[in-house]
Amino acid sequence: MPSTDSPHVADYRDDPLGYTANPDTHLTSAFSAPASGLNDSPDVWSVVILSSREDVETLASSIDAARAAVAGRHVVIDVMVNGNARLAEQIAARFAAPASASSASATIRVWSLVMPDKANAWNQYVHHVWPGASVTFFVDGYASANVDALDRLADALDSSKRALAAAAVPSVGRSAAALRDLMMKEPQINGSLYALRGETVRALRSEAVRMPIGLYRQDGLLGSALMFGLDPVAHPWDPDHIVVASGASWTRRVESVWNVRDLANNLDRMKRQALGRFEALAIREHFVDLKLAPSRLPETNAAFLSSWMRRHAAKALTTIARYPFALPALVRLRRTAALSVPKKGHPTLMSLIGRPADVPRRHLADDAP
Repeated sequence: MPSTDSPHVADYRDDPLGYTANPDTHLTSAFSAPASGLNDSPDVWSVVILSSREDVETLASSIDAARAAVAGRHVVIDVMVNGNARLAEQIAARFAAPASASSASATIRVWSLVMPDKANAWNQYVHHVWPGASVTFFVDGYASANVDALDRLADALDSSKRALAAAAVPSVGRSAAALRDLMMKEPQINGSLYALRGETVRALRSEAVRMPIGLYRQDGLLGSALMFGLDPVAHPWDPDHIVVASGASWTRRVESVWNVRDLANNLDRMKRQALGRFEALAIREHFVDLKLAPSRLPETNAAFLSSWMRRHAAKALTTIARYPFALPALVRLRRTAALSVPKKGHPTLMSLIGRPADVPRRHLADDAP
């Protein structure tokens, strides 16, 4: 069972029910549902890069690394920029330039989302932008996948038939070695780089699974949902649903204590990580205690955490005392709850570089919730 020390997975270590894998358990039929209008070819991959705070050079490096990792393949790379219209415009112009466009081996689509929220960007991609693929790779905008990382993730899925997802491991940073060792012992998703089977994405779509808007621990929630096969009533916790590819990793720029922007980002990260402590408790209750399907998650993180705090007031107070940085994050979450208005969440296509004929003809209006 996952440990509370992991920053990415809800804590199931103390679960008295003792969930274990059951090889004979069959997953919900959603995992084999047909993908009408989507590309199901086993040779087709898709990549999504989720970005918001990065500068142009960092995001461009992530895109270039993804292009290098999929060289020679038919791939659609979607860049989802949330809450940063200027960055979306700059990166669209950069890759639309003749030199970049002529060398593109993949179709690149740059999207701009008004709502500054990664969970919403993930929802929009999965339910409205995903072009269909046998494997889809999720990359954070600051991460540059190693040239062999995507192949290693795909190979891990091929060799682990029960796996619904494959996770890459960190290789940069002070805690990278410890987290890598933990992931090998307790399989989990790291949001910087992971892969989902096409069947998994189709199941998420057909089961109407969406991240609560404002959620920080998206990888922890997704990993927990997949471990239970999207249905904690029908399926026990099964760690074989996530395979960790020990050879797949990424690089990123190392932050400096002398850089004002890095210091500000680190402070904001500390607040969000403190908020994540509350999210881990709410995730545990949702799946383990209440045995609710991920489709039953509230629309917003504010509603998700408020509901948990009302039921566990004493635990909430002790958690705030232990992680005081969570308090301003909780206040901000309540103030920004109005951002969840669906009309503010849809992406705008800024540019399409590559071969438009290769992208399925799907329209956002047809997928509106």
